[in-house]
Amino acid sequence: MTDRPDPRTAGGEPSFSLFFFSDDRERSKEAGYHLVLEAAKFADAEGFDSIWVPERHFNKFGAPYPNPAVLAAGIATVTERVGIRAGSVVVPLHHPVRIAEEWAMVDNLSRGRVGIAAASGWSPGDFFLSDADYGRRREETFERIDTVRALWRGGPVDVRTPGAREGAGEQLLRTTYPRPVQPELPTWIATVGTRETWVRAGECGYHVLTALVATTLDDIAGHVRAYREARARSGHAPEAGRVTMMIHTFLGPSETEVRATVHEPLVQYIETHISQASGHPNAPDAAGKRSLAEFAFERYYTHNGLFGTPETALPVVDRLLAAGVDEIACLIDFGVEDEAVLQGLPYIGMLRKSALERHGEGSGD
Repeated sequence: MTDRPDPRTAGGEPSFSLFFFSDDRERSKEAGYHLVLEAAKFADAEGFDSIWVPERHFNKFGAPYPNPAVLAAGIATVTERVGIRAGSVVVPLHHPVRIAEEWAMVDNLSRGRVGIAAASGWSPGDFFLSDADYGRRREETFERIDTVRALWRGGPVDVRTPGAREGAGEQLLRTTYPRPVQPELPTWIATVGTRETWVRAGECGYHVLTALVATTLDDIAGHVRAYREARARSGHAPEAGRVTMMIHTFLGPSETEVRATVHEPLVQYIETHISQASGHPNAPDAAGKRSLAEFAFERYYTHNGLFGTPETALPVVDRLLAAGVDEIACLIDFGVEDEAVLQGLPYIGMLRKSALERHGEGSGD
């Protein structure tokens, strides 16, 4: 990977983005993708780094997002400068050609503003969409994203899927079209846990997309150190690697108002995660799920998100940056009503400006 700095994040300043991941559009069908597009316009006008959109399948949780490239194309038509990124493409579910073609189209629509995070997937039920082996999904991710990037550069590339490259058979060399605007595809590896994945991302010269899920900032700081050391060992500039942290965010004029606004949506959000374990023999019943979710809410609200006012959230930003995070990707669609989310965006803008004043170029830090 070429260590070419992203023009939207170069200069050493902390960057802020908006992230979509989990919302259930069933509750407001008439709204369509209004929240995404209006948030994208806000981010574009206010100097945010990027908009991130995910890939989700077969679940009401994340239902609006089966194809990030399609949504990214829509964002490209209503914005001028903000980065447009997939957070993430579940790479083993797709042929590398399709990924390269679709995102090259969006790169053209946006005049060179796309990037993608590559995820390995987690649900075995999703993998009937692909010929990939679920047990090899992490290896498939790195193999297929390497092919995507080779196609992006112009090929020709052997476009048989990685598993088909073993054994006999002629190469199938192809070049994909349209040709993208960017000579290199900015690429992140999505991971929420294992040090091994961080190290491999560093060795390959990729960026990293992560989240505060079942981990701590101390863990993240250790992962970041290992990641940058791996980049250096492999000949990649250590500080050129971007560490992007997805974090649930809602800010407003007062702590009391914010807490009242996010309490029920966030509890339901946590309950949904607990429900994903409902097939386990020791899974809690409905009352147990609610009790666990209420207990988890306190920890999540206090330690795992950006909640409150711009003033109370700034120390959390300080800790994220101290842990080695370069980009704070504010996840805003976890169940709060759309209009409340949009009304809260200017407060995220205030937090961004305060962070730039404290940590940006010329701050003296």
